[in-house]
Amino acid sequence: MMIDTEQLDKMQAKQDDFVSQQVEVFLRYLGRDSRTGHRLADLKKAEVAALQDKLDAISREHGEAYIQGIQPVFTPLKARHFNSSWNWVRQDALMMWMDIL
Repeated sequence: MMIDTEQLDKMQAKQDDFVSQQVEVFLRYLGRDSRTGHRLADLKKAEVAALQDKLDAISREHGEAYIQGIQPVFTPLKARHFNSSWNWVRQDALMMWMDIL
């Protein structure tokens, strides 16, 4: 038996509508909103747009050279830890001795 592609598309569209209606009924039964994720994403997009506008205003006011000049340069790999307190005490004692002399 052959089915026309237009009829098949219509039947699939009806089935998709039925499934989406069922999902909405289940969500209403559970007391959940299907648009919660979309609303949260819209809020985040608005926050990102506002922050981007602020950054663009700063960039227009001060220029790109200023923005590049205030970028952080700290890298944890270059951090140095001083664990030789005995050496500092020795140096302080030597400085005190020199001050006395």
